[in-house]
Order: sequence, then structure tokens, then C-alpha cells
Amino acid sequence: MKFIDMHCHVFPDVIASHAIDTLTKNCDYVPVVRGTLTETIRIQREWGCRQFVMLDIATSVRTVPTVNDFLIEHNDNRRIFSFGTIYPGFSDYRRELDRLERAGIKGIKFHPGYQNFVMDDPAMFPIYEEIAKRNMIFLFHSGFDPAFADVDWCAPKRAKTLLKRFRGAKIILAHMGNCLDHDEVMENLLGEDVYFDVSMAYLHMGKAKMEQLIKAHGPNHFLYATDCPWSSGKKTQEVISSMNLLEADKEKIFYKNAAQLLQIDERDVE
Repeated sequence: MKFIDMHCHVFPDVIASHAIDTLTKNCDYVPVVRGTLTETIRIQREWGCRQFVMLDIATSVRTVPTVNDFLIEHNDNRRIFSFGTIYPGFSDYRRELDRLERAGIKGIKFHPGYQNFVMDDPAMFPIYEEIAKRNMIFLFHSGFDPAFADVDWCAPKRAKTLLKRFRGAKIILAHMGNCLDHDEVMENLLGEDVYFDVSMAYLHMGKAKMEQLIKAHGPNHFLYATDCPWSSGKKTQEVISSMNLLEADKEKIFYKNAAQLLQIDERDVE
């Protein structure tokens, strides 16, 4: 079985340890690696995964270009697929999206909590429109985050509003929409034109509810993901492999859906 991990956080070597220590203070998760690219490649190979999406978000307007410099540097669209970053209020977003597009970047990652915005705020729509116009993928942190436990900036009901406004856009909601509230996802997002990544879901939602949601929404719209370094690829693989799904559907979740979204040839990496 082949895998594409659609959700991996990687930091420049000089700040990786500090970044992981800071993030760990906000949660109870124990990181499996310290967030460098070398460590991430190593742990992914231990998990049998040769391809992954690399993420790093700007947490201020000032840092957008430098974070994107790092992401562009390591993007090869073969083994590593970097997703860029845009911070709300970054005025030169069109030019920055042009730069990312020229570099072959295929998506943009947003985290409403760490980037201090509400997912369905109309002030974000001009940025979203430019991303959609370039046929880039949106990847949103969705639902619960231990660092922002009391806010609903990226709740399923907000995602539903966004999906209606940007029909046809390629949108991924991380953590199965909200891995802490399966019912809210079922109520608001079933049948919508949206992908879910499965990162962290086994830790909060559990296998039975994950399987129910996959069957209800359809396996064509789920993506293997770990939120590396915050959960185990091996455990995620074991949970999905043990589900009562067709082997062909597991293959879609582990690899084929992502390969189609990223527009890659399945034979690129053996």
C-alpha cells in the first residue's frame, strides 16, 4: 500500500525546536519528532510513506514572505508538496500567490486560531477568490484545537457557509471537520463538495465514528493525514486498515484521492 500524508508540519531547523516547545505548551500531545525536515522525512519513511504535504503557516503579516521562501525551497512536487501561507491583512496577497503559483505550489494552508481570523469572514473572501481562481487547494484547520478550545472560528457551520460561497473550489477540512464533535460534522457537512483529512481523528473521534462518517460522506472524499508531528502514522494506518471498508476504498483514502487532488502520477514514487 502507498501513502500520501496530506498534513505535516515542518519548520526551518533554526526554529524547529522552539516552535515545537511552544506548541506543546498548548496541548497534551507528545510530538513524535522535533519538526525538522530531516526528522519528518525519516519518520515518514518509518511509517512507509514516501510522499507528504509540508505545511508551515505565517503567524503575522511580516513573516509571510520568509515562511513561503522556506516552503518554496523544499517543494519538489514529487516527494514533498509544500502548501503556501497567506496571513489575513497581508496586502500583497495577489503578488504572493503569483509567486507561489510560479514555484509550483499547489495549495494554501490556513489555521484560523493561530492566524486570528474567522473562516467565513467576508473580509477573507477576496483572498479566497484569488486562490480559487488559480485552482489551488485550500487546507483549513477545522473544529477543535486545544489551544483555542473555547472559540468556533472554524466550526463545521462556518465551513458550510464557506462551501456555499465557493462552490467548485478544492477545499480540505482537516481533522475530519471537527474530530471532537462527530455529530456537528454529520449535521452540517454531509454531501457537501469537500474533502476531509483524517488527522488526529482516531485520538478524539474514535474508529467507529470515523468509519460512520467515511461511509456517510463517501470514501472518495477522505485523505490520509497525521498532523505530523502530533500523531502516529502507523496508528492512523492501523485504524483505517481495520475498518469495514473495501480495500479499493482504503487505497483511495491512503493514496489515490490525494494523488488526484495533487495531480500527480501514481507511478512517480515507487
